[in-house]
Order: sequence, then C-alpha cells, then structure tokens
Amino acid sequence: MSLDQLNHSYAPGETVIISGKVAYTFDSAPLVAVVTVVVNGMQLVGATDAAGDFSLPFVLPAGPGAVGVFPVSVTASASGYPPVEENTFLTVEEPAPLTLTGKTPIRTVMPPETAWSFRGF
Repeated sequence: MSLDQLNHSYAPGETVIISGKVAYTFDSAPLVAVVTVVVNGMQLVGATDAAGDFSLPFVLPAGPGAVGVFPVSVTASASGYPPVEENTFLTVEEPAPLTLTGKTPIRTVMPPETAWSFRGF
C-alpha cells in the first residue's frame, strides 16, 4: 500500500482527502481491498476501485481543540492477504489573520473661488 502525500498543514473545518493505492507486493498488481482510515480516533471505511486506488474525504473538526498534530492510520485488508498498515500525521493550524495594507487616502480640498456660497434670498 502506498499513501499519497498529505499537505503540510490544514485549517480547522477543511476537507482532507486521504488517498493511495493498494497493490500486491511482488508484481504490483492492484488489489481490491477494504481501507480503514483512523484520524485522531475517528474512523472512516472505504474500498479500493478495480485499479487498487482509494480516496476518502475527511472534514476536520472546527472549534476549540481542533488545532494540533493528529495521527493518521490507514489499514488495507484484502481477502487472502494479511492486513497492511501505514501511519502518518496531519497538522491543523489556525489560518494566519488577514492584514490590510494600503496608502493613506488623499483629501481633496476645493480652492475658495470654486466654493458655492448661498446667502439669503
């Protein structure tokens, strides 16, 4: 089994796609397998397609406690073969605050001779 590379970091509430390929070790023939993904204790179950590929989306929790480094365990089980497990991690960080930069606005002042003056009728 091989896992596709995860991004360096994610934001709370973002969707992570955990994907990879399951193949026979000796000749790289694809295997149809059940794939179990556990992210920080939350379990997802899926299956490979006929080419041995799998892709499981996972929405990261948002809110307090959603930031940190979380373990990811992926197990593939195919009939007649021992289960194979790969482990990795993902990092969840708060997004950087937005900052606005710009120039100070310029005030336009009309010269006195173009100003309108209204006096009584």
